[in-house]
Amino acid sequence: MIKMSRRFLGKGLFLFLIISMTFFACGGDDDEGGEPETNNVSLDGIWSGSYGQSDTKIMFFMNDGEIYGVDENSDLYSGDYSLSNVDDNFSASIQGVGIDIEITGSASEQNQISATFTTSDGNTGDITLAFDSVRYNRSSSFELLSGEYVSDQSTYSIDKLGSLTGTFCDECQVSGTFSILDSEHSLYGLELDLSQCDAAGQYSGLAEIKDNDTLIAILFGGSSRLSLKGYKQ
Repeated sequence: MIKMSRRFLGKGLFLFLIISMTFFACGGDDDEGGEPETNNVSLDGIWSGSYGQSDTKIMFFMNDGEIYGVDENSDLYSGDYSLSNVDDNFSASIQGVGIDIEITGSASEQNQISATFTTSDGNTGDITLAFDSVRYNRSSSFELLSGEYVSDQSTYSIDKLGSLTGTFCDECQVSGTFSILDSEHSLYGLELDLSQCDAAGQYSGLAEIKDNDTLIAILFGGSSRLSLKGYKQ
C-alpha cells in the first residue's frame, strides 16, 4: 500500500508502508567567569505525545540529532533537533508533505519535551512528548532482529548480520542493512534501497523492534519519507 500524505494536522492509522513525496540539560557559567559548563544531556530515545488543539497523537524516534516521526494520521516527518549547550532549550526543524515545521521549547533527559510549533502555512500550537522508557530501554542485536516478517502484501527477511531483502506491496524490491546504535537500547539504524516501483530510491532512518516481534521503521530519502511495519513469523 502506497499513500500520498499532505497535511500536518489530522487523524488516522499507522499504515504498513507509506511514501510521502515532497514533503521534533542544564548548565551555566561558573562563579569565577570561566568557560560555560557543557550540557551532556542526551535526548536519544522514543518519544510519544500529542500536538495541537485536537491532541493528535504522535511518536518520534530521536538519535544523535536526527528525528523521525509519525502521527495518528500516518503523516510522516523527518529533520534535525538540538539542545542548547548551557540550558534545557530545545529546538527542531522538521519537514512533512509540502510543509516546514519549527519547534521550540524545553526538554529534560528521559523525561519530557514541552514546546510550541509553527508551520510554514501559519499554523501554531503546543506539542508535548514523554520519554517511553519501556520501549527504548530494551537491548538490540541482530539475533533479536533476524527472522521472517510479513505485512500487507509484503514479505521480507532479515539475516543474523542485519541484512534485509524482500518485496513490498507485490512490486517494490527492497534490500537494506541495519546497524546497532547502542546494544542497550532498542533503536536501530537502517539504510534501505527500493527498486522496480514508483517509490524507487535510497532511504535512511531509524527502526525499532516493538515487543520483540513488530518491526517499525521511519526513513527519509531525498524529498520522500518511507514508513514500514512488519510482523515477525
